[in-house]
Amino acid sequence: MAPPTPAEVTKLLATQAYSPDIVSPLADYARAQAEGQVPYHFDANRTLVKLYTFFPHLEDENTIAIVLLLSLIQFPSTDTLALSYMIPDRVQTREPCATIMSCAELLDSCQFEEFWNLYNSKVKGDDAILQTLVQSSAAAIQTQILHVMAQCYKVAPLATVERSLDTKKIAGDCVDKIEGGQVYFKASADNTKRNRVFQEGVNFQAISNMMISTTTAAVE
Repeated sequence: MAPPTPAEVTKLLATQAYSPDIVSPLADYARAQAEGQVPYHFDANRTLVKLYTFFPHLEDENTIAIVLLLSLIQFPSTDTLALSYMIPDRVQTREPCATIMSCAELLDSCQFEEFWNLYNSKVKGDDAILQTLVQSSAAAIQTQILHVMAQCYKVAPLATVERSLDTKKIAGDCVDKIEGGQVYFKASADNTKRNRVFQEGVNFQAISNMMISTTTAAVE
């Protein structure tokens, strides 16, 4: 059976957001996201997790893990954090969700090397779609990490970038050049020092007089 279309999901969320009847189509849609058949849809995934808390007999931990992994790929968004508030501790502390949550914590703290060590060796599960997503998502996460580094640095050691991305293939639209063992990122508002802007025509004497008057009034 084909998963619902994005338009159908939008209609379900608008008309039956609290109905257990939409758990199955939303779960199918989450798996379709994992397989790249449909675009990422945080609202749909959040609603699915919320419905699992309302109707625990419908809960599927592999699907929850898929939803968490889909949100992890959106780094540095807060989607994983938002979902974590609705997922019971008993689920978060069991595999495969436990490792995904640990990976999310490492990403959020920018411990990229540690993240890859855990992600590559520990994210496991008996769900074929989950395992396929783990294998196919590495490139997307590398791209997101590279963009985060580009927001923080204009230049970074090539070896550091390679370890952070777990690859020696450094390429992206935020990279200007690689030269002399350094990665040069394209200048942006985030990684470029801003010059102070002073307002011309400000009467500092008037400001000084106003402050003196205010201080005097407060003392009196």
